Amino acid sequence: MDATATVTPFSTLIRTASHEQHTEAETSTFMGDLLGGRLGVDAYTRYTEQLWFVYRALEEGAEALRNDPVAGPFIQPELMRSTELERDLAHLRGEDWREGLEPLPATAAYAARVTECARTWPAGYIAHHYTRYLGDLSGGQIIRD
Repeated sequence: MDATATVTPFSTLIRTASHEQHTEAETSTFMGDLLGGRLGVDAYTRYTEQLWFVYRALEEGAEALRNDPVAGPFIQPELMRSTELERDLAHLRGEDWREGLEPLPATAAYAARVTECARTWPAGYIAHHYTRYLGDLSGGQIIRD
């Protein structure tokens, strides 16, 4: 590689490539209503339930990819969310929160895709990993004063 060449950071590449999807998510009716307090605790609970299925798939994949040369550097234990989501769900739904819990079809399909990528395509897994953790933990740009 030429020493004078500049390398575009991964975060810049993914942000640029996903700009349209970010804008769509930031302006979705659901997120606007949720953050605007128009949906209430039940909707927030359902949203948290669905996130739990997604993060469970991500974190199971992380375990398998911890030593992978592509995915391994992205796996950070401090990012893991399942335990915190479980604590939230126990508060929101009660100690038996797992009882009757089912993913929506779209959630099940997404979690299955994450699992498939973790098994067969580490770089694809990282795309999902990066998007979820960046968006969910940093709050993206949708939470504003």
